[in-house]
Amino acid sequence: MSLFKMIKKKLTDLVVDDMVNFFENDLGQVAIYDAVNGNSKQRVELAKTLRGKGIKVVFIESTVDNDELLERNIADATKSPDYSDWDSDEAIADYKKRISIVSHSYETMNESHLTYIKFINFGERLLVNESKHDFLTSKIIFYLMNTKIKMGSIYFARCSNNKWPFKSDPPLDDKGKDYAGKLHKAVVNQFKKQGHDDLPSSLVVWTSTRSRTAEMSQVFKDRGLVVRHRPELTQLKPGDAEGLNDQQLQEQFPK
Repeated sequence: MSLFKMIKKKLTDLVVDDMVNFFENDLGQVAIYDAVNGNSKQRVELAKTLRGKGIKVVFIESTVDNDELLERNIADATKSPDYSDWDSDEAIADYKKRISIVSHSYETMNESHLTYIKFINFGERLLVNESKHDFLTSKIIFYLMNTKIKMGSIYFARCSNNKWPFKSDPPLDDKGKDYAGKLHKAVVNQFKKQGHDDLPSSLVVWTSTRSRTAEMSQVFKDRGLVVRHRPELTQLKPGDAEGLNDQQLQEQFPK
């Protein structure tokens, strides 16, 4: 065995021992072993070791066979701290070299007796093998099913009349309607700066479920855009802190 393989095995053993200790002595529930387990024999041995300790094992294999997506992912990866002082072209070339080295010895997952999830093109497709339908595995699958890489921008705007008491939800007054018009104009101008003739049909507007936010978004709905009202965007209930300024908060609730 070469020196490199000896060091790698020793590090792997240390990581596995640390995980086992986490489960057995620290009341751990979930551990993520982030590594390229590219060899089938290594995966089988790892699963056998952990299962022998009563630990459930789920492998997640992330693969990309879409060239455009791969190039974009490589470009993002080379923006990490690992390449902070690198020329961009040299960083991309180095990352591609790393992929090439790994790919030569990589064996894709096909072990019929192991539980694994193939995460293809960052969520375009998912393949699940030997799912035990236990709670945590099902949660992981659900999370991955809803994980997508999307390019775009998010713009935030406060609603008009946002000084009302928490329980109040009056309709928009004239000032609020004027604000809605100005907001619409500002968004249109923003997209025109990016070279659009008007608002793109792909634009989606999210608001809270309050009446005044729904009314304020009507100007976008009238343009045929998708508007979604989500309770998660509603202001948090302020409780006893309602109506207090920063100084009053500091005096009454110093902690």
